[in-house]
Amino acid sequence: MKYCKNCGSELQSGKGFCTSCGHKLEEAKSAQTAAVHHENKAPQSRRPQKPMSKKAKFTWVALGVIAIALFGGHKFLENHYSPHNVVAGLEETIEQGDLEGARDMMDFSTVGHKVKDKELKSYLQFLKENEVEVTKGLNESFSSITQGSISESIYTSNGNELLRVMKDTKKKWGLYDQYIIEAVPFQLMVSSNMPEVEVEYNGTKKELQDTLEINGLLPGEQVVKGKYRGEYSELAQKAAIDFKKAYNNTVDVVLEFEGDYIVIRSNESDSTLFVNGKSTGKKIGNYYELGPMPVDGSIVLHAEYQGEKGVIKTAEAKVMNTDEIFLEFKEEELNPVEETVASPEELSSSVGDFMVDYIYTGVKAMNQGDFSIVEPLLHPDGKAYPESKNYIDYIVSKGITEDVISVEMIDAKNQSDGQLVTLREVYDIHYSDGTTKNKTFESSYLVKRVDGRYSVWSVEDIDEL
Repeated sequence: MKYCKNCGSELQSGKGFCTSCGHKLEEAKSAQTAAVHHENKAPQSRRPQKPMSKKAKFTWVALGVIAIALFGGHKFLENHYSPHNVVAGLEETIEQGDLEGARDMMDFSTVGHKVKDKELKSYLQFLKENEVEVTKGLNESFSSITQGSISESIYTSNGNELLRVMKDTKKKWGLYDQYIIEAVPFQLMVSSNMPEVEVEYNGTKKELQDTLEINGLLPGEQVVKGKYRGEYSELAQKAAIDFKKAYNNTVDVVLEFEGDYIVIRSNESDSTLFVNGKSTGKKIGNYYELGPMPVDGSIVLHAEYQGEKGVIKTAEAKVMNTDEIFLEFKEEELNPVEETVASPEELSSSVGDFMVDYIYTGVKAMNQGDFSIVEPLLHPDGKAYPESKNYIDYIVSKGITEDVISVEMIDAKNQSDGQLVTLREVYDIHYSDGTTKNKTFESSYLVKRVDGRYSVWSVEDIDEL
């Protein structure tokens, strides 16, 4: 049994201090000192640790690099799919007219057809021309969507919906928000001043009865074409689509064809109308209305009639800047006059009287400088008609006048094309210098008889005697 040296109380076994006064026992101190000494010596008895291998070091470095790369990639993609970068990317795509970029960034499913390159290029140009509205609208739309809005629309300055921005329900790789930028199409309403027009837009053809509705238009430089096929003519027209005049994404276009209805008249109601040389099978009657057709001269009309001596025709008439055409038959062809057969003596006598009258009338026309005086005695299709007109102008310009002294018919011969009449003519010719000369001529004229009337066809020969 042991006692405390400090207070003399009995020490309890296993305790390092006195339970009465708390005095530490020397044995306990020695035990603690020994334990500490043992611990300090223990490591000296262990083997040294084996250094880390190169392979292990490389593995740890590689894992660190991968971790850094993954973190950097995450930050890059997070920034790449941010609204700010989406807006900037679309702006650059529009500015550069990048077709492939536009197809990647935008949704054209609402258009309803595959968007061709030409159509997309025109659309990007339209967006570029409305850059202020597009940029402002994109920024406001993304701002609203990031605050919880489901869908936002971008409008043009005249109030038409141009783009629609939505947050995609699916995340990229389950981590990053995605956005849908949807192209909003327009609607085209086509009308025309012609019935049953074939309308062509973007390679597609449709029939227009009253009004034609075409959906899925992307705004831009677009043209709609129309073709009207009439019974005797074909008209074509095209019109540019002005999207600035659209209302509620609907734009109206009117195909105005330059064609008119033409009234056809004739002095023979039983005649048949021909268009560009082909029979219509239609009788003109009191009048016939034809059209609609162009009035640019591309349509040529004439009429034909079965007369007693065969088919007779009117002159051709071009349809040019007019709404009425008169197709006239020559009266002598419609109602030919049966000529009575005169004796040679009667013919000679009558043609001789006519020629004397012609000579005196011709001199009167020259002296007065008025071709119209002698014009009724000349055949309008003959050579003497323009020659006489020119000769009168010449005589007047030289200041020459004439007096008929005598006219004598020498001969009159019947020919297949008329009568050849020979005259002896005597004149006093007065010149501008005041002199006068007496001259005698022997002249030959070809004279034709039409509808019982004579007319001079040509001057065949003139000899001064």
